[in-house]
Amino acid sequence: MFLHNLSPQAAARLGIDAETLHAAHPSLVAVEISGYGHGGPRMDDKAYDLAIQAEAGVFSVTGGEEMSKVGFSVADICAGMYAFSSILAALLRRDRTGEGAAIQVSMLDSLAEWVSAPLYAAVYGDGQAPRTGRRHHAIAPYGTFRLSDGSAVLIAIQNDAEWRSMTEHVLLEASLGTDSRFATNAQRIANVEELESLLGERLAGMTADDARQRLARGRIATAQVNDLQGLWEHEQLRARGRFVDVGIPGGTVEMLASPFDISGWTPPAASVPALDEHDDALLAEIVRRGEPQG
Repeated sequence: MFLHNLSPQAAARLGIDAETLHAAHPSLVAVEISGYGHGGPRMDDKAYDLAIQAEAGVFSVTGGEEMSKVGFSVADICAGMYAFSSILAALLRRDRTGEGAAIQVSMLDSLAEWVSAPLYAAVYGDGQAPRTGRRHHAIAPYGTFRLSDGSAVLIAIQNDAEWRSMTEHVLLEASLGTDSRFATNAQRIANVEELESLLGERLAGMTADDARQRLARGRIATAQVNDLQGLWEHEQLRARGRFVDVGIPGGTVEMLASPFDISGWTPPAASVPALDEHDDALLAEIVRRGEPQG
């Protein structure tokens, strides 16, 4: 397999574009990742993660009053995952037929696919929905609320029965379940500011333990609002052993285990090589392969 992320024209000048390599070596799986893909007026424009987030409309659906980027390299990761899945499909086909592939993955194509749900809703519906920050744009209550200790909790009500359960078990005021302002999701969305103000006031008077117990009694979907340290210490990840020791020069560090959990497969031990650690072995292998075969 061969992979690069040069621009299409740069790769073509060097003769390492996927089509050329695949034509010369039909069994090769040749992969290229570019910003904007082959053809079109933007083919050779420079492309970075934030630039593609902007181009793909991600900024326009992220944040509240002000637009925001996604807080990690979503365009890079998105394109990498489509390249990964394409490579797996191509390797399976090669195993069955002997045929390789020329694979072209565009960061813009990939991220546009991930934005397709709000995109289609805007094009075929009532236009682009406003950004709603920590709140769901079409379901209420579905967002974050502060508790008495200053921590935040996410509450996700998915239907009217769950809302009635929340009013009974969490708010301890069952009549709100059939209140004409809030009885249906459409009514809750129409009165979302009033709804969230009411919930915010009630929840702000509850401790975290009390809120969790009430939400559990009502079988209401909820989540902790973690920062990164909270994620690192997450009780579910820790209980399931989702961390591994990785060797680095001079010691080991703890890192996240691979999310792939495939029966009968044990991931190999991971390590980060030291600078120049493999140079001698690599050079020896290159020399060996270049020697005439007897």
